[in-house]
Amino acid sequence: MNQTVQQPDTQSQSQCFPIMTAEDRIAQGISSPSPLVGDLLFWRTIAALGAAEDSFKTNWMTQLAICLAVGIPCYSYSCRKSQVAYLVLEGGEDYILERMEEKIQAMGVNREEALRGIYTLNCTQLQLDDEDTIKQLGDDLCNLNPKPDVIIFDPITYALDEDVRYSPNKTRLIRNANKIVEELGGGVVLFVVHTRKGAKDNADMDDFLGSGQIARAAATRIKLYRGDGDRVSMYAKTRHADRPDKISLVWKYPLLELEQTTLRPREECKLAVSHSLEHAPYNIKAMVLGDLVMQVSTSTNHNPKTVRSVITNLEVEGKVEILRVPGSATKVVRLV
Repeated sequence: MNQTVQQPDTQSQSQCFPIMTAEDRIAQGISSPSPLVGDLLFWRTIAALGAAEDSFKTNWMTQLAICLAVGIPCYSYSCRKSQVAYLVLEGGEDYILERMEEKIQAMGVNREEALRGIYTLNCTQLQLDDEDTIKQLGDDLCNLNPKPDVIIFDPITYALDEDVRYSPNKTRLIRNANKIVEELGGGVVLFVVHTRKGAKDNADMDDFLGSGQIARAAATRIKLYRGDGDRVSMYAKTRHADRPDKISLVWKYPLLELEQTTLRPREECKLAVSHSLEHAPYNIKAMVLGDLVMQVSTSTNHNPKTVRSVITNLEVEGKVEILRVPGSATKVVRLV
């Protein structure tokens, strides 16, 4: 007897997309971006750091990696303690390890804690536009215990099939980076890139090499520019916060240090934010974000951007919590 073979219902097996109105989506709840580094680096994003040759890119990055590993502020930005994977694509792993040892000693942090919090790998032969390579790399990162929260590629200039300036595969590079973020369940992928020759000391991020894909795909773009002597200007643009003000750094071997004139307003704002929440009406120790920013900005005479940056830093430090009012776009800040 012939049996009728039932054909699969291809239409029922097709992918369904959960399309809904913006009203329903907001009512369902919106997840605010979670910062890992102040209002600079955010969970589940790609970021890029760009600078010309000999402009302290690697020094900036190794110092950030140590601060993340031990959970201490870096360049005035609060860092949530995180596991870091530092993938060395040029110059050799030994060079990076030497820089880390020098910085750890100068910073006076616990050496074992710092070094345990950073994975390193020499990836000079790695091709980031090869999908098989990236899949294996993603699997290996996922199998680490603990899994890394921040993955640094330093630098990506020659990590594609050809120089990043000319490679047609930059889009594939971005897709592969997003795959790594998804496989890890979050975190930040941070690319170190070069800027074009003749880049200016300003906040223009279009002079990143490969800017057409890389800079626009990055939720955070950071630019370093070396001025006279050992002074370094740092600019940053991020989608998830008001753009931070320009920060001035100075190279004091073996560390990049924030100039104290830049730090004082943030410290003053921190005290003002805590005081405002402590004395909030009805003793609830909470205020609407916009009202809090306006109150602190008025009382301290500081820029609202600085106040918002300070509130984000306090969130990273676990001293305040930013909550979204259900069914609206209103945010409330409360003391923890």
